[in-house]
Amino acid sequence: MYDNLYVMSAAGGPSQSLGHAALPCWSTDSSHIIAIDGPADGGGGSLIRYTLHSGRLIDRTLIVRKTRNDVRGGAFSPDGTSIAILGRGIPGHTDKPVLYLTDELGKYPRLLADESQTHLSYEVTCLSW
Repeated sequence: MYDNLYVMSAAGGPSQSLGHAALPCWSTDSSHIIAIDGPADGGGGSLIRYTLHSGRLIDRTLIVRKTRNDVRGGAFSPDGTSIAILGRGIPGHTDKPVLYLTDELGKYPRLLADESQTHLSYEVTCLSW
């Protein structure tokens, strides 16, 4: 189920809705959030990177389109240059659970592990670096 995701400045002020989203993850410098956006009924979603400044939304970047992957979660690398993503398949791979790495804009996906190499499961709801 997707809930409304809100942000606000640490200094206070009004909150801003980023829309319906699940499993948000902050970048280490707090300038970005990645989250799975989707409909309120919990249907499939896409992984979106939200760029923020002083609690205000500056930009939304599509990282993984829902029609290509079934995203289960993501996490920023400590330096913010990569995103680890748990999903279902990437182009040229199976439709089973995979863990892969992309740059911070979702380009250049690189397979790290799939179900045949590990015990990946869709029961995982959180990734951390």
